Amino acid sequence: MGSHVDVPWWVGRSNRCGGNRNAQQRRSMTPEAKVKEKIKKILKTHAVWYAMPHGAGYGNAGIPDFLCCHKGKFLAIEAKAGKGVLTALQRKELETIKRTGGDAWLVNEDNIDIFEDHIRNSYD
Repeated sequence: MGSHVDVPWWVGRSNRCGGNRNAQQRRSMTPEAKVKEKIKKILKTHAVWYAMPHGAGYGNAGIPDFLCCHKGKFLAIEAKAGKGVLTALQRKELETIKRTGGDAWLVNEDNIDIFEDHIRNSYD
């Protein structure tokens, strides 16, 4: 049973352009960034909590692009564009997440619809 947590009004808000990108900015995005934007839209549509760990500095290498929680289940997502492949560290992290009871996905343009169907139907 969870408890209520008061969150300041500014938490979760951003002054970055985020969802307000104009068409020219979207066209200049990398293919992987476009996949990530589609994933964000899916997660928001289905009320999935997510965080995108910053990949530089003192963080762990190989951590997936999205760490999520949906209906009490942990979900990790690595986004790739086209024929992008996982690095050895990314593969190791996704396998560890699966082995410990989480759900782990490699999402690209080819399987993003399958991923959304999974989010819609698999967490009841």
